[in-house]
Amino acid sequence: MNKIGIITFHRSYNYGSALQAYALQKYINTHNLGRAEVIDYILKSNFEQYKLFHFSCYLKNPRWLISDLVYLKRNSRRKRNFEKFVEQYIPLTIKQYFSSEDMKELNKQYDIFICGSDQIWNVECTNGVEPAYFLEFASNEKRKMAYAPSIAHLNFSEDVLSKMSAAIEGFKAISIREESNVEMLSQLTNQKVEIVLDPTLLLDSKDYEELFSRVHKERYVFVYMLEYNKELVMYAVELAKRANFKIYYISKKNEQEYHDALNLYGISPAEFLEYLHDAEYVVTNSFHATVFSALFEKKFCTFKTLKSYSRMVDLLTKLGIEDRLYDAKFDISCEINYKVVNKKLQTLKQSSMSYLERNCLEE
Repeated sequence: MNKIGIITFHRSYNYGSALQAYALQKYINTHNLGRAEVIDYILKSNFEQYKLFHFSCYLKNPRWLISDLVYLKRNSRRKRNFEKFVEQYIPLTIKQYFSSEDMKELNKQYDIFICGSDQIWNVECTNGVEPAYFLEFASNEKRKMAYAPSIAHLNFSEDVLSKMSAAIEGFKAISIREESNVEMLSQLTNQKVEIVLDPTLLLDSKDYEELFSRVHKERYVFVYMLEYNKELVMYAVELAKRANFKIYYISKKNEQEYHDALNLYGISPAEFLEYLHDAEYVVTNSFHATVFSALFEKKFCTFKTLKSYSRMVDLLTKLGIEDRLYDAKFDISCEINYKVVNKKLQTLKQSSMSYLERNCLEE
């Protein structure tokens, strides 16, 4: 069986990042496509934002110091819980890496290298075309493939396009998440560029339920915002009041509009899934919270965001539940025919599963 090394954003204190990293290796390992591990690579420039203290910022903006001190306890809890999740549930390389040069030794350990998913090909996130996330360290004799990395943008400088073209040369297979980037990327390579699902959608609800440790008996509305949205906040308040439920939410700052609420900031990715799973209703503007609402067959409402709304519209439309997108006439209590939704999801999964099977098992 092939040994597979995956490189992605796995140590970000972000639920989507942690859970997509968990899902891809879990799917490969449980479906006998290979023995997968995540390469414990840390991009220093990207990881600065996750430090508890931002010393380099204090002279320019003293408010950073005040913020770090005020939220130290909450941020420490978040750091501890995310790191514990990664160590407990994601198989990692024994060694931690900080450069492509150091990772060349991994050619002795792995037969296949996969880059993806998440925003690893988003040049704004990585401050340019980051060689490690394009498998620059992998030798030409190794099978190199991309699984659902996000590019996020449509327009690039000639310099970036040139570097990206050189970076994907030698890939055995290329797949991305956004349909809008297929044409652009296809012009940079002779390889066919395929569209696949976010890794979190490869697993079934029972795969995630294995991570749960308790059942929440209180009835509540689960609210998760990636971007602050006043309309979302007020909708959740009115919903909780009407249903006589408490609000459970995740925010570094306490939301003053929520009167009877529990702030869960700092919970682990596994706990995030538990709270969402056990909620009566889910109100969100997060792509991954939308994904898990559908997987766990919840009654949910998705609001617009600036960055990920097109992804959410695309997914919900393909599942036939675009009516879960908020508008003035929205009614969250309307029943969802999840038998039909699940059937459509299984159809969507086929091409993604086939992509992994073809490229992981092929001799």
